[in-house]
Amino acid sequence: MPMDAKERDCFLEERRTQGAGLARRYRLNLRQPKVSGANGNWLGVGIGSSVDFQDHRPYAVGDDPRYINWQAYARSGEYTMKLYRDEVSPAVDLVFDCSLSMCVAPEKLGAALALFYFCAESVVEQGGALKCYAVDENACRPLSMESVLGGRWLKWAEGEAKGLLPKFESIPWRPQSARILVSDLLYPGMPNELLPRFGMGASWKAIVRVYSQEEENPSWNGGMKLVDSETKRERILYCDQSLLEAYRLNYEKHFSLWNDYARRNAVALLSVKDDLALAAQLGRAGVASGLIAV
Repeated sequence: MPMDAKERDCFLEERRTQGAGLARRYRLNLRQPKVSGANGNWLGVGIGSSVDFQDHRPYAVGDDPRYINWQAYARSGEYTMKLYRDEVSPAVDLVFDCSLSMCVAPEKLGAALALFYFCAESVVEQGGALKCYAVDENACRPLSMESVLGGRWLKWAEGEAKGLLPKFESIPWRPQSARILVSDLLYPGMPNELLPRFGMGASWKAIVRVYSQEEENPSWNGGMKLVDSETKRERILYCDQSLLEAYRLNYEKHFSLWNDYARRNAVALLSVKDDLALAAQLGRAGVASGLIAV
């Protein structure tokens, strides 16, 4: 999807404005009972000094003696710790997949960017400690908040891509962070193989998947020249009904694996179609998926 610098900046600014508008209507479901972070506004899971008593446990070497339950010690002769829920601003790691398949059409890329900006704006408005990254087959790049909210950060890959998987393994997930990935999930292989560290130590996990009608239900017919969006390799084939049915079956099987992965790993997975109203999809499917707060 070629654009000059001026067109790119305009495109990004329009998507940022759209995302900010979505953030005024909806918010991410970040107010979870087990969200951790720095001192701030929300209840977390650390031992804190708030008056909200949570639980108790045996004393361990290195624990703060201020939280020893002395009344329990007087009764039992054993040291136990009072646990309170500390007030925290949760850490949120937001990742945008810059694979070339995300850029095959302006509608798809535009929807993905609007949802990325929605997530960023929603975290900021809720007082979260946000870090953003752009990941592709070459590297994982940290994005400053100024560049993200300023709308001038996306760099389309230049040169010849090799069709490799994005470097998800290089994402520096923070311990106990809430994690959000915006992607089309068009990768070969099993989700657990692609995202081995996505859920490790996370307080909350979400994937926003963007897809198009042409991907889900293509209208191929007769002689076709297909171009790989990642490698640009071309393939000539004759497309008939049996080939279309095989494609649709494989497509459904691929995303059934992702749906199973999300259910088994407590991931809020929202699939968004690029040619439908984003606000309506967030309000309906977003709430059902657990991504959007009621």
